[in-house]
Amino acid sequence: MGRFMRPPTLPAQTDADVSVSSAQHAVLIVDDEPENLITLSALLEDTWKVYTAGSGLEALALLAAGVPVDLVIADQRMAGMTGIQLLTAVAEQYPQIMRVMLTAYADVEPMLDAVNRGSVFAFVVKPCEPEELRATVAEALRMKERATLLQRLVAEYAERRTLLDGTLKELTATQEYVLAAERMTTVGRAVSGIVHNLRNLSGIMCILVDEIRARTTSQSLLSSAQASLESLHSLARLLECVRQFSSVGEGAPALAPTEVSGFLERTVALALMQTDDTRCPVELDAGADISVLPIDADRMMQALLALLDNALRASQPGSPVRVSVRARRESTPGHVLACIEVCDGGCGMDKATLARATEPFFSGFVPKRLGLGLETARLAAQAHGGKLELVSAPGAGTTASLLIPLQGGLPS
Repeated sequence: MGRFMRPPTLPAQTDADVSVSSAQHAVLIVDDEPENLITLSALLEDTWKVYTAGSGLEALALLAAGVPVDLVIADQRMAGMTGIQLLTAVAEQYPQIMRVMLTAYADVEPMLDAVNRGSVFAFVVKPCEPEELRATVAEALRMKERATLLQRLVAEYAERRTLLDGTLKELTATQEYVLAAERMTTVGRAVSGIVHNLRNLSGIMCILVDEIRARTTSQSLLSSAQASLESLHSLARLLECVRQFSSVGEGAPALAPTEVSGFLERTVALALMQTDDTRCPVELDAGADISVLPIDADRMMQALLALLDNALRASQPGSPVRVSVRARRESTPGHVLACIEVCDGGCGMDKATLARATEPFFSGFVPKRLGLGLETARLAAQAHGGKLELVSAPGAGTTASLLIPLQGGLPS
C-alpha cells in the first residue's frame, strides 16, 4: 500500500483557503497504518480537532458513541473494511458528516464512481502535497457550514411560515367572529325594539279578542280574531328567538365556576318544558373527572338548549337522548377540553345537510324550522375559545359536542 510520508518541515499557513472556523470542527482520520495516522494528524491538528481510528469498524464505533465529527478522511486500501465501504456506511448513517478519500492512482476509477454516487465529497491521490490535503479539508468543512446554514434557514423559514399561517388563521377567524358579532348585535338591537312593540300590540289584540268574544256570537269572527292573535304571538316568539340568537355573539363571556350536575339538570328540565316533549327520556352523565366548569352559564345554557331541542325533535318516541360532560385530552401535551355532548339516535344528517347545518336560518327538519339552533351553539362555544363539533349520518343519529378549552388542565 502506498504511504503518505510526512515532510521534514510543515509548511506555514499562508494560504487563504484554510479559513474555516476551526474551533467548531473536528476531523476523524481512518487508516490501518499507524505511521500514516501520525503524519496526517500532525498536518491537521494545529487547525482542527483530530480523532483517529485504525479501522473502519473502529471509526463506526466512535461515531456510534457520539463523538462529534464533521469530516471523515479514510484511506481506501484498509484490511477488513475498505475506505469506500466505510464512507458509504457513513453517508447512509450520518449524512451530515463530510467524507474525503485518500487513494492511490490505481483506485481512481472506483473513487470517481463513489463521488458520483454521493458517498465521497472528494478524493486525494497519494502522494499529495500537504497544502492540497489541507485545502481539500477546508473546502469540505466550508461546504458543511453552508449546508448546515441552509438547513437552519430552511427550518427557520418553515417554522416562521407555520407561525405566520397559524397567526393568519387566528386573525381571520377573529375578524370573522367580530364581524358576525357586530352584525348580530345590530340585528339584536333592531329586533328588541320590534319585539317590544309587538308585545304592546299583543296586549291590545288580547283586549280586542275579549271584546269580540263578549259582544258577538259569530264563531267565524271569533276564530279569525283568535287566529290573528296567535299569528301575532308566533311572530313575537320568532323575533324573540332571533334576539336571543344575536345576544350570544355580544361581548366577552362572563365566566364563573359552574357546578356541572346542577347546570345539566336545570337545562334539561327547561328544554323539556320548552319543547313540551316527554316522548324521549334524557339520560344525564356528568362524569367523574369534571365537577365544576368555568363558563358563562347563560350562554352555555342557550347553546345546550338549542342542541337538546334538535335532538328531541329528531328522535323517535322512546329513543333516549344522552347528555354528558367529560374531559377530552388532545394530542398536544397538557391540552384538555371539556366536552359537553348531546347524542341522539334520531334520523341523522346526510353530508350535504351536515355541511350547512350551522348556517343561520338553514333547517334540515320537515316542516322547516327557524334554523338558528346550531349556529347559536357554535357562537357560544367560540365565545369560550372552543368550537362546535358535529358527527352525524343518515339513520345513525347525531352527536353534537361543545368543546371548551380548560386552561391549566382539569379544574378541581
